[in-house]
Amino acid sequence: MDQPESDPVVIQAILLSDHVVREAGTGKLTLVGMFGAWNCPGFPFQTPSFFATAVLSNFQPGTNMINVVLRVEQKQTGLVLVNSAARAQIPEGKITPKDIIEIPFKLPGIVIPQQGEYRVVVLANDEKIGERHFIVNLAPPVQQLLPPT
Repeated sequence: MDQPESDPVVIQAILLSDHVVREAGTGKLTLVGMFGAWNCPGFPFQTPSFFATAVLSNFQPGTNMINVVLRVEQKQTGLVLVNSAARAQIPEGKITPKDIIEIPFKLPGIVIPQQGEYRVVVLANDEKIGERHFIVNLAPPVQQLLPPT
């Protein structure tokens, strides 16, 4: 059974990081290089690949699968920069509303057209369940220190 529509999945967090490592055996995640903004030297700016990890809860008993879509958008225009989907299989009878599932999405490098506000939007079973914003700044020029004379 998919997640019942009357009790939507809840987004607990959306975390941005450079890398995600899943520990063998325990399944624990380690997020490496977490960030909340980009400081870019110029625009358009090509980012390296990165991760957006969706942390979900409020699964109803009997849920055995959930479809999750994550997209990065320019806030002002709604322009979608990247879109990614995942299907989480849940062992039958193994989930409660208080359980939490972390779904890391590896996103390819994206082209950020200009500085401003962007957002990561998460949908579960085609319903928007949350978003987080992040800022893209123009980095100040790097000042070189001159050796003493």
